[in-house]
Amino acid sequence: MAKKVTDYTILVTRSAESRYRRQILSYLKTHFTTSRVEEIDRSLIKCLRSLSKMPYRGQKEPLLNQEKEMPRFLLFKETPNVTIKILYYIQENQKQVVVTDFFPVRKNPKGMVEP
Repeated sequence: MAKKVTDYTILVTRSAESRYRRQILSYLKTHFTTSRVEEIDRSLIKCLRSLSKMPYRGQKEPLLNQEKEMPRFLLFKETPNVTIKILYYIQENQKQVVVTDFFPVRKNPKGMVEP
């Protein structure tokens, strides 16, 4: 008999959602057509949903190793100019993946530790 694997719930913090809307979506809307922005947005959501089945697929984030939870990241690369580091941690006991930031990788990495 096959063992049923429990999916993880994906939670996005307010600050992560805010940065996504303020910085990433505004950049996309400035540089791409509306249909392309919607396509990129759907692709990013699909990438996030994949964490519900494979939360440990992201690499550990060495720049944030002082955090109480071990942060991980996935790189979402849609175009040469659109690469986003999705920062998250796993709450294993609650079966949750908590997304804490969407970080444009062209930015200074020190910005990851500042709100």
